[in-house]
Amino acid sequence: IFDALPCCILPRGSCVPALNMAGEGDPSTALRILEFYSGVGGMHFAAKGCGVGTSVVSAFDINTLANSVYSHNFKGTPVSPRNIESLSPEELDKFNADAFLMSPPCQPYTRQGLQAGSTDPRSQSFLALLDALPKLQSPPRFILIENVKGFDTSETRDETVRILECCSYVVEEYLLSPLQCGIPNSRLRYYLLACRRSGGTAEAEVTQPVSPPIHRIRTELPALDSVPM
Repeated sequence: IFDALPCCILPRGSCVPALNMAGEGDPSTALRILEFYSGVGGMHFAAKGCGVGTSVVSAFDINTLANSVYSHNFKGTPVSPRNIESLSPEELDKFNADAFLMSPPCQPYTRQGLQAGSTDPRSQSFLALLDALPKLQSPPRFILIENVKGFDTSETRDETVRILECCSYVVEEYLLSPLQCGIPNSRLRYYLLACRRSGGTAEAEVTQPVSPPIHRIRTELPALDSVPM
């Protein structure tokens, strides 16, 4: 899915300046990434191989064992056990990140669980990130969110899309299985890709009540060979 990030967005020419397409290369031209809920580094690994120059400037996960594995896999990348809820907009701004990657806890949304959504304590760190987004002076150009089937029908998803659109992001959503990428695993997953329009306001008014956003959630990968690079 990370391969699709620049490809879903590039047709909207106003969104994306020239990207370094050389993988993890020159840090002065690479996309600066913050990785939330980083685990052992799955999204970092995908970013390295997607063909876009990337630099993960910091990762966050409260699981110290996972952080030990992450540090082994990606030596030199700072990984913090910091509670994501405690990160202020000012602290996030200091990273000057081009992209936020995140796979928030899925337990509040899984179809086998209670589906408590935004009322589940495990969703609070993600909601805190959403709350911080309109307050950033340097919001990321790109956002990638992954979760389980079930997130797509939650009120958290509706609030996520609403806040992103209020903050000048173009949003695309997918329900995809690894089988579609030739990987023998049939676990359906939700992906959200967001690109911030150039010239979008740094701060947005997101407090007004808005009807739940309606998007067509796609179930097929974008045609990569049809995208101008």
